[in-house]
Amino acid sequence: MAPNKRLHSPSSRHRSLVSSHSYDSAVRRIVTDHTPNSSETTQQRGGVPRSASLRTKAREERDSYYPITPRGSETVKQFPKTTGNRTNSKYNYSDEFFEELKVPIVANASMGPKSKDHSRKLRKVVEDLVRSQGYDRRIAAISTACEMFDHNDEGIHNLELEQGAAHALSKLLAMAASDDEIRMICSALEMVFRGSSKCVHAAYERLPANLLVLLLRLLSRCETGSMANAAVSILNIWRILTYLGRCSQLRATLCRLKGIGAALASESTLSQPECRVLRMRFIANIANCDDNKEIVFDSKEIVGSTLRALNYDSSDQVRHYAAVTLAELASSAENQKRMVEDDALLATLVKTIFVEEVISTRESAITAIQNLSYAKENRLRIVSFRESIVLEALKQTLLSSSSDSKTMRRAAGALTNLASEETCEIIGNHKGLLNTLAIVSYKDFNSEVQSRAALALTKIANGILFHMECREALLNALVVASLSKTQNNVAAVLRVKAREPENREVLMNHPGVLDTLCDMCVSDAVAKSDRENAVRAIMHLVNEDNSRRPMCTRAILDALTTCANLSWLAILDY
Repeated sequence: MAPNKRLHSPSSRHRSLVSSHSYDSAVRRIVTDHTPNSSETTQQRGGVPRSASLRTKAREERDSYYPITPRGSETVKQFPKTTGNRTNSKYNYSDEFFEELKVPIVANASMGPKSKDHSRKLRKVVEDLVRSQGYDRRIAAISTACEMFDHNDEGIHNLELEQGAAHALSKLLAMAASDDEIRMICSALEMVFRGSSKCVHAAYERLPANLLVLLLRLLSRCETGSMANAAVSILNIWRILTYLGRCSQLRATLCRLKGIGAALASESTLSQPECRVLRMRFIANIANCDDNKEIVFDSKEIVGSTLRALNYDSSDQVRHYAAVTLAELASSAENQKRMVEDDALLATLVKTIFVEEVISTRESAITAIQNLSYAKENRLRIVSFRESIVLEALKQTLLSSSSDSKTMRRAAGALTNLASEETCEIIGNHKGLLNTLAIVSYKDFNSEVQSRAALALTKIANGILFHMECREALLNALVVASLSKTQNNVAAVLRVKAREPENREVLMNHPGVLDTLCDMCVSDAVAKSDRENAVRAIMHLVNEDNSRRPMCTRAILDALTTCANLSWLAILDY
């Protein structure tokens, strides 16, 4: 029978290859079969003559992929070498490129069949990304990568980063020929960087040095409207920057990138809510680095953008990250004095404390006030700012039923920091503030909040002298605070006040001070140190000749007798 020429035609043979193998493998076989085998042609192309057996062996190496070893610590082999000449290719896919991608992957014995299968497919996808030449083949490889990388499994994303997916995509981004290709590569990079912070940091160390600069340039182009599908690319670029900003080791580097200040200060992406959230979150991340705090605050554009976001943005998350940013900047000693001198910044923090409904955002604003009050030179400025509006904001926080225990602790801590010799009279004269601290220290359900409020009250009391108008309010507050079941320093404050002869008459004539001291002496629930301070305060008061007869009451005598039986040696030490 005569042979069927149709079955053996070159076109039929090519169609059979495409249908039985992958597109990549088929193209390689076709190109290899049609390559001239003459020594002269080969030498002109910069190669050396190869025998048919060597070509077959090379094709088998190119078309095979190495499986993951089920156990042990063997590493994945180097990618197969390319047969083409580097000088004749438009893009550089030389062996040096693959050397950069060699990453030791340790096979885990507990890895399931599904993970092993994914690892094999992943290695194939990464190789296709690296070896794809020509626009159409790059688009096909990137589309396959996007399909594989689009998931939320952090462990698999870590594997993708380890096997060089981010590196391969970054190389393609540098040679992208169209806006659609840029959009697809940015989408794939965003998917890959969903891994853990540790793996993201390790992958970043192997990326090209100019990748972030390139991303910032693309972001600038997108914001000017000179690129197609700009909204999608802007979102993916901000996601990539946010993933990198989660790595604490990279924050100093990210803050010093060329063009990062303009990108952070730009507000042309405010129409996209998620972009606003990601942008402000990135600012908060880089502000959470001691080396960056002063640099960020020096940028008036970034600070102004943060204040506008905290004042006017409709997104709860944006306002939250803006407040966190200000709290982080306020923790730097170099920024504290300059921040307090900024009226707009202080007014924004106060407004947030008053009107913000999100508890975490309000807490961050109070934390910023607390950090700013650490500097002694800032306390008088904060307390006297706009008729003590900061004190009123902190008082309302303590009284508000919507405040959680952490927020109340922050507010009490801020008042503790603000108390000093220069500010105590202003704080004491603020209407209702001392009484609020006393009520919180007595009635709040959280014992730690009670302790913080009592600490703030006693520190303020140490700075108030009895010739001040707020002395009656202070003594009333101390009497109420003494009823708290948690240990406080009220007895110690009264003892210190009783040392001064000019204070003794005021203390003795107050209707609640003597009863409070007596109750402390006879109560078994009071700590020994508080009982000892109470009896010492009574002994200071009876030193006055005019006060001995009025103080000779049954309650005072019972208190002294009880304490004498409990701590006789301590009283003798007096």
